[in-house]
Amino acid sequence: MFATTPPIFPTLAALIAKKKMKAKLITDVRDLWPESLIGVGVFNNKWVLKVAFFLERKLYRHSDFIIINSPGFRDYIVAKGVKEEAIQFIPNSLTADELTLKNLLTPVSEKVIKVVYAGNIGLAQDLKKLIAVAEKLRNINKSSSR
Repeated sequence: MFATTPPIFPTLAALIAKKKMKAKLITDVRDLWPESLIGVGVFNNKWVLKVAFFLERKLYRHSDFIIINSPGFRDYIVAKGVKEEAIQFIPNSLTADELTLKNLLTPVSEKVIKVVYAGNIGLAQDLKKLIAVAEKLRNINKSSSR
């Protein structure tokens, strides 16, 4: 079984299927949910959060393997009762070590590079920051074409 979160509620089906099918469960944690709901400050229904945190803890504890995309998730998940050996970090993008390699490599091309953001856009993504980055990239392109 393979489950991805957030959200946490559909992963209940993965827990049921794991038990019914006697299968291993791999959980891909894309973000800490319901923790992220609190972090963006838009949700505070204590009853729903209590149920969500219960499901989160159950999901993590019953997962045979957990994939995280941020090293910061590791301590949080371990604190939920998961053995560290069950957690594997697989980044969404280049790591800091890989980014430092750019100074050692020669550019592939001097042509204009187009950048596309294909990620989620929601409260946690800070749309204003995304727009600011786009503006900086646009200005870099203008100054290099002169």
